Amino acid sequence: MFHSEMRPSPNPPRNRRWLWIAASSSIGLSAVFWVIQKAGFDATRAVVARALPLLPWVIALEACRIATEVLAARDLFGLLRSPVPAGALVRAQLAGYAVCNLLPVGRTASEAAKAGFLKSHASLPKTAAVATVAQALHLIASAVILVPAVAAARSTAASFGLSLTILGQCLLLGGIGATLLLVAYFAPFAGSAFRRLPKIAAALEQFRSAMRLLPRFPFSALGWLVVNRALQVAIIAILLKAVGAPSSLASALVAEAVLLIGASAGDFIPGQIGALEGALAFFAPAIGTTSPNGLAVALLIHLVTSLWVLAGFVALGLGRPRRAQLARPPLLQAPFATRLGGTSVFRAS
Repeated sequence: MFHSEMRPSPNPPRNRRWLWIAASSSIGLSAVFWVIQKAGFDATRAVVARALPLLPWVIALEACRIATEVLAARDLFGLLRSPVPAGALVRAQLAGYAVCNLLPVGRTASEAAKAGFLKSHASLPKTAAVATVAQALHLIASAVILVPAVAAARSTAASFGLSLTILGQCLLLGGIGATLLLVAYFAPFAGSAFRRLPKIAAALEQFRSAMRLLPRFPFSALGWLVVNRALQVAIIAILLKAVGAPSSLASALVAEAVLLIGASAGDFIPGQIGALEGALAFFAPAIGTTSPNGLAVALLIHLVTSLWVLAGFVALGLGRPRRAQLARPPLLQAPFATRLGGTSVFRAS
């Protein structure tokens, strides 16, 4: 057998990952096409075109949402006594935004990508700790914004079943976020389960040591992420007004809850393409609008997201470390020859 025949296939896990992304994206795009077909192509196109003049305001608010995540990360690194330059945080956040909207289970992938991006500015255990805490706080912030959404659902045309679903989503997200924080902070990673894996045990112990550097609960970071969700409610309110739907705080809060439910259901689809469109079109009556209007809101959200994903790719390109140029060793220089002649046992006679 030839040596070339014995080589394993290159990068099989990576190939499987891209196949999964392609398959899930196809499901999402098919769902979008189906929802648009049900709502009507002409009606959807007219609604989207009517909303375009207000799109710059939505783009600006999305930039503010990205800034709140940068500020939350800054506060978390400050609590760990490991400040990171603002420019690096901005580039990492933009890159993480792109990852979040292009990969399945985007939020988790985004936090992992940001941790790797910032490892040159802080130790890997600390960046991993910040990523874990940020993931948990995002879930808790989503639960916080769903509390007024439950009350809003009861005051609008939303059904009792949707109100219960929003309440259940609130409890689920809050419970998962709190559990993630408690496990990361208190779990005994150095137990007998990892004795046979000393490297993993050491890495987990370093991670827990970084978590234990948190002097208190990160209320300031949580506050920024709650503001992040509030800005998303404002974006939805503007888009509802832009498409010609009756806009109110209650309808925007219910639409935010529907958006979070759809995002959770379609988390395995990159960018939740199709899941958001289906959720907002299906629950449009509960929001106080029509299916084409709800669908248009979801499409416009994805349009704005795509623009910031492009900015994330630019950040990825700018954030690549430059390869250090290797200086040619001065083997033929006179000082080196002199030192060699003075120390070598093969000195010329």
